[in-house]
Amino acid sequence: MKTYFSKGDLGDVMIRVYQRGLQSLVSRFGLSSTARTRNTFNHNFSISIWNMIPEVRERLNQMASGNPKVPYEQYVIDQYLQGKSNLKLLSIGCGSASHELYFAEHGPFELVHGVDLAPGLIRQAQSKAEEKGLTNCRFEVRDFNELAIPESYDIVLFHQSLHHFKDFEAIYSAFVVPVLKPDGYLVLNEFVGPTRLQWTRAQLKASRKMLKQLPEKYRQILNTPFTKRTVSRPGIFRMLLSDPSESINSQQIMPATHQHFKVVEEKPLGGNILHLLLKDIAHNFCTADPEAQAWLRKCFEAEDAFLRDHPDDFVFGVYCKP
Repeated sequence: MKTYFSKGDLGDVMIRVYQRGLQSLVSRFGLSSTARTRNTFNHNFSISIWNMIPEVRERLNQMASGNPKVPYEQYVIDQYLQGKSNLKLLSIGCGSASHELYFAEHGPFELVHGVDLAPGLIRQAQSKAEEKGLTNCRFEVRDFNELAIPESYDIVLFHQSLHHFKDFEAIYSAFVVPVLKPDGYLVLNEFVGPTRLQWTRAQLKASRKMLKQLPEKYRQILNTPFTKRTVSRPGIFRMLLSDPSESINSQQIMPATHQHFKVVEEKPLGGNILHLLLKDIAHNFCTADPEAQAWLRKCFEAEDAFLRDHPDDFVFGVYCKP
């Protein structure tokens, strides 16, 4: 079921205006779809999302690497890049490049090349690379649709960026396959759940049930006087206004990936409940307070129960050419 206008849209708009000012809303009108996407990420606003919580990150590490203290980047280095040197990595939609910088700092790379639409994020990436003294990084403001890459790469990385694309046939056949070396790897850490974030009824039911159990102090929305009361699907029209690229065809990522690449390994990362439930309130759990941690564990248990009967919304995978 698609939701074009959601009851939650008005509340979401009020929250964003309160957090970012009215101009952030007005500026969306009159922009092209590409400009709206760029504008979405080209900011320094504080946000409250599920994977900002240290224990959530450890949970995701455990799912990806088998060790809560080992992030997937280190796992890829340890499992696939040992004994290799002078490698090249390309990241499409690198953002501020925290994951790319990890590869550059800890992996055997002579070049980590990141491209992104948002100039502000690329400036952050460049600044971080300079602070770390990394000379093997190249970060550029580029539009993927106008991207021509003459080089070949050992790793092509998509970290939470592939779901912003629609035509995976074009991405894989016309771009990734040609630039990936014969013995190279495609690495994904991606949202592969409902297109346009049109959450299933089962997701909404489970998320709302858990939200109602949380004490009010843990439902306070970041930088506002508001309390989170429910979980809803975003309306498609609001998504088109905010970021037309968000999860535009996300449900087709896995079928397209399996069509074009051989699975080396693939691990589900959950997110079906935590992603929705902790939106705007995750900051309340970034604490060692025993009560907050106890409620966070209950949230984990709610998601674990849900995942026993439903496919995961996030995935970590390593792939090679057939």
